[in-house]
Amino acid sequence: MTINLIIPPELREVLKTIKRKDKRNSLLLIYNALIYKDKKYNKINNNLFFPIPSAYLEKINSRYYKLINILLDNDIIEYKTINNGYKDIDLFTDELYSKKYYNTHTGQCMNYRFIIDIEKGREIQINFPDFLYENENWYKITKKSLLEIMLPINIIRDSFSRRLHTSITSNTHIVNFESYKNYLSALGGYTSIDIKECQPTLLFHFLKDKIVIDNNYTPYTIYSQINNDRDEAKNEFVTWLNCEPNKMSRHINILFPILSDFIINYKNKNGYKSLGSKLQNIEAKIVIDDLLDNIVDGLDIKFCLTVHDSLIVRDEDVDKVSEWVEGKYKQLEFKKEKI
Repeated sequence: MTINLIIPPELREVLKTIKRKDKRNSLLLIYNALIYKDKKYNKINNNLFFPIPSAYLEKINSRYYKLINILLDNDIIEYKTINNGYKDIDLFTDELYSKKYYNTHTGQCMNYRFIIDIEKGREIQINFPDFLYENENWYKITKKSLLEIMLPINIIRDSFSRRLHTSITSNTHIVNFESYKNYLSALGGYTSIDIKECQPTLLFHFLKDKIVIDNNYTPYTIYSQINNDRDEAKNEFVTWLNCEPNKMSRHINILFPILSDFIINYKNKNGYKSLGSKLQNIEAKIVIDDLLDNIVDGLDIKFCLTVHDSLIVRDEDVDKVSEWVEGKYKQLEFKKEKI
């Protein structure tokens, strides 16, 4: 499985000190495993401690503890501790000391958190062992579904946005494969269920949680306010959302002044790509980590693939799946489209 991995400058400096290429690669695999667990457990709040079993890390590298120590020693991560009383320094002095928080008898594993910004840096691709995801429901149904429609098992999880990229969204090298819609249309029997105006709507709810209210910015009217041509409006919105603050569309800034002021400040504080990444992350948590991950247990669905904010299911399952997703996310609207 291929992973798109962001290398922050602090980690890049650590990698420069490691001469052996195989050791650098091993460190990146352990680092990515930590990111995966962090994203999985910290779905609402960032910078919290997350558990990661030693058995999981040992699957990646039998000497994982040495690689973990490199990350600890270079202030990339820190581990959770508990106070363990006082120890004597001398006759009149003692100090509180702590120890690592884990207990093998009670099943409490080590907890870590990142103390650097893991979303800023250069992006690279690394190969990550498939067997580490083999027990994840989203991975199992994606693999099974790709096999059903006779496409290569090409599954990429993006560490930046957490989006899932598969063979249906990439160059398959299959003759006459122009797009997944053409391919699935030729096979027949598939329908997509999309989150309506996904990015603008997620932005609305993200701002609502932060008590940022722009009365001009209401869900499902955004694209029509920007441009009569929906595709052009969508492209303009995405560019505005992801570009540098001084390059944001003046037209959209005037339409949504309160929102624009907030976004400019947010980008200046967190980096101009930060808000786009945040929304894609929210999208992935909904579509991949919740809907796709639970669709088998929740509905006994045998086929499901995703394309960003869309679920692709068999025609006979579409009504059941639509009712299920609408029940789980009442604040969102979904639309069905026969492929």
